[in-house]
Amino acid sequence: MSFRRMISAASLACLAAVAAGCTSGSAASGASNVTPKPASLPPGQRATGTPLKVGYINEQGGTTFSTPEYTEGADLAVGYVNGYLNGFGGHPVQLVPCYTDGTPASSAACASQMVDDKVPLVIQGQDSNTASVPILAKAGIPYVVPNGVGPSESDTPGVFALTVNLTGGIAGMAEYAADRGWKKVALLALDLPSESQSFQQFTGPVYAKAGVRYQLIYVPPGTPDQTPQVSAAMAGHPDALLFTGDTNTCASFLKAVAALGVTTPVFLVGSCSDKSVLASVPATALENAYTLSSVDLSNTGTDDQTFETLLRQQDPSADPQSLRLRLGYLSVVTLARALKGLTGDPTAESLMNAIRSAKDVPLPFGKGAVATCNGTAIPGQPSVCSPDILLLRIQGPDKFAFMNVFNVASLFAS
Repeated sequence: MSFRRMISAASLACLAAVAAGCTSGSAASGASNVTPKPASLPPGQRATGTPLKVGYINEQGGTTFSTPEYTEGADLAVGYVNGYLNGFGGHPVQLVPCYTDGTPASSAACASQMVDDKVPLVIQGQDSNTASVPILAKAGIPYVVPNGVGPSESDTPGVFALTVNLTGGIAGMAEYAADRGWKKVALLALDLPSESQSFQQFTGPVYAKAGVRYQLIYVPPGTPDQTPQVSAAMAGHPDALLFTGDTNTCASFLKAVAALGVTTPVFLVGSCSDKSVLASVPATALENAYTLSSVDLSNTGTDDQTFETLLRQQDPSADPQSLRLRLGYLSVVTLARALKGLTGDPTAESLMNAIRSAKDVPLPFGKGAVATCNGTAIPGQPSVCSPDILLLRIQGPDKFAFMNVFNVASLFAS
């Protein structure tokens, strides 16, 4: 069955009963007729309580951005969580999806649908705007996002940003530059409100604290050729370049780096590290490239082994190092760990309190990073649950070497 088209109910049921030796009895048209072997995982606990409907918002099917991989990763995690981690506090999870098209109106409509459906918890995959935040906050529904983008996802009560990919990347670059004695870096960012607001709010104070000068250049969404922007950045003689954007603009950035013969270290944030991006650009663009990521992509650790085992069973052709797949998976598994001790009815209030009180929850693919969602992880960003950002060296389109973990909390302290 094509995992890219969505895991079927039968496949999820199979995942939930892998320990009992369940395998799928049918194959989709065009798929291999060889049934994958059951995943070899340690025995776990299957959730047997009343099902818990959990809202799920993802940007999917829009003309500018579409990120179905987040949904695929979340679906994969639901099968694992329900079959091995006792669901959310004993309740098997049922995702109630709503897909946005990238416009604020569609995000607001999805949030309103969640309120109307009376779901007690909503998980986000990816959304390029934050119009859903005030609606869910007003309704008192906890909103869990894999990584906060924009100030409203870092300081709104009831929002829980498990990782801090964008602002963490900004601060991780500053910390690494300070450690190396670099004097100036050039930051190129996608010109979207959700990203530009974070750069405007945090970059100045963070880089001042690190003692590093910076040049900020905005790139319009969909820019096919970034030679002018990269040339403008290099004219300032920076010690390094940092770029954050979507897969299309990441590719155009790296192609400009190669075309201009840039040898200055390049640091990428977000979906720029996707294999689809890195495989589409000249190899010279990756000769001195790094990624600042909220998840490890170097394929080490127990979480990686579990994730890849499950993914191989569902779709051997899927990219196990896909950042989007991993972030979609991360939110569901982290919540299962945080809600392990939940008792009583899973209401919005009880789930909110349980998430807030969970401490040092291990983050999948985090190299030891943990989430504590009580508002203390990063000063001035009470919705953020972890201050850690990982630095990896890019060694090829699908090969990464782990280098370091930066705790960036001190750079945000007043």
